[in-house]
Amino acid sequence: MKQRQQPGRSEDSIQLKQRIIHYQSEIVSYEHKLKTLQANIEKEKLRNQFLQEKLYTIEDQQIEIYQKEIHKLKEKIMQLEVELEEEKQRSLQLQQKVVSNKPLVEETKQSTLETRPSIQAHFAYSTLLPQTEDDDITIIGDFIIKNIGTEALHDIIICFKLSPKDAGTLSGKIGTKKSRDLLDSEIDWVFLHENWKEKIREYGEYWIKYVDPNPLEPNETVIFPQFDITLTKNEESQSVVVDGFVYSKELPKGSFSLNKIIVNY
Repeated sequence: MKQRQQPGRSEDSIQLKQRIIHYQSEIVSYEHKLKTLQANIEKEKLRNQFLQEKLYTIEDQQIEIYQKEIHKLKEKIMQLEVELEEEKQRSLQLQQKVVSNKPLVEETKQSTLETRPSIQAHFAYSTLLPQTEDDDITIIGDFIIKNIGTEALHDIIICFKLSPKDAGTLSGKIGTKKSRDLLDSEIDWVFLHENWKEKIREYGEYWIKYVDPNPLEPNETVIFPQFDITLTKNEESQSVVVDGFVYSKELPKGSFSLNKIIVNY
């Protein structure tokens, strides 16, 4: 005679299968979380390495301060030499007037010290390569801007352009004009346009303004610090290019950065 399967055993078997499926789902979830944590750890390692490398530049920055003072002293010496030469010319003209008894003709002189605006910028960055083909590429860096001219610069503006435009996203300590008003000067860089999201979406351009009211004096440096660029793999393009531009009130046509970021897949 065939034995009938008891209903209780059938229900236990179904519950056991459901638990197995649930545990398998939990395992996949934990594996995904572990993978994400490992990627974050690698990113923080790279960030720490980048910050440690920045510490080595402190000595160079101190040297730059002294070079700035030397540059100012040289300019002062040059100005005094010009004034001395002008006094010599006036003295000579007075002597000629006494000898010839003719009216002294004053000539308008132009200063030999001509001011000229000039600016220079470059990327200092590190790249975190993906562990698998599906992982994103992360770029961490600074954008360094220096006034290499003889004239103070006002209203510093930078533009980062990603090509292709949808290749990735840029983030950093960037606010909006409204958020800066609320936080009261906690933010040094803000998006230039009110419709900044549209600029990014349509052109891949990030327009950012330095809001410090003080001008950038000759030989001074300002930094857009610790930006992150996350690049997602694009099947339609084998490379990504990040160009940098910098503008000021005195340089409305702008200037290219000395280098650009290029990533090839």
